[in-house]
Amino acid sequence: ALEPRRGSRYSVLEGGALQPRRGSSSIDRTLASRLVVCPHLFFFFCGLFCLFWGFGIAVSFSAKLFCSVFPLSKQDDMGFFVVKLVKDLQVHPRFFNASLSDTLKQRLISEVEGQFAGRHGFIVIVQKIEEPIPVGEIDSSTGFAVFPIKYHALVFRPFRGEVLDSIVTRVLPHGFLASAGPLDIFVSHHCLPSDMKYDQQGECWVSINQADKIETKTAVRLKLIGLKVEATKMHATGSMKEDFLGPIASSADYI
Repeated sequence: ALEPRRGSRYSVLEGGALQPRRGSSSIDRTLASRLVVCPHLFFFFCGLFCLFWGFGIAVSFSAKLFCSVFPLSKQDDMGFFVVKLVKDLQVHPRFFNASLSDTLKQRLISEVEGQFAGRHGFIVIVQKIEEPIPVGEIDSSTGFAVFPIKYHALVFRPFRGEVLDSIVTRVLPHGFLASAGPLDIFVSHHCLPSDMKYDQQGECWVSINQADKIETKTAVRLKLIGLKVEATKMHATGSMKEDFLGPIASSADYI
């Protein structure tokens, strides 16, 4: 005689016919419902994965777009960057000879090094000039040739919140002026420590205990709290109210 396997949902009748056991229909319905739910969960998690994957691609694309619009890159030190710039050089026809390429390179270096480059900051040095030099175009109004020269330059671009060492250039009753390379910084008396007072006779700022003294050619460490970029110049304001700011012990290395 045939006997059903233990745990089977069917019983064997006479003649070998199979009959579902009591309660098996509910079990079948449960299994069927699970089989229906599982594909829905699978497609849900697949959709969720695609959503996060697409979001990651969008963030990456936005970051690349930002870097292309603001091409400050390769940060070597605080405030110093390498940027790619273009300079249009006008050349007189008398320089159209075999040494034209050398003339363009010398003109570029002499015209851009030490100059202000707008939002990029101050050009410190030209590191590389891209070659070959592009073909120039004749300016019909002047007869000069215009060459768009592409180059890589090391620039000094300070940012708000950056700490810089500077040299005091002028002391005033309402603050003092300092310079950090090509950048001029004004420090108001409101941004000085509360224990510093202006000495009118000595034309300097002195602390109450005479420990700190700010006068012309004093090396001071400042924190930039404001920057204003104009077409031809950059202005900055600084502060000495935080810890580890103020006169530097020895200013011999900065003068």
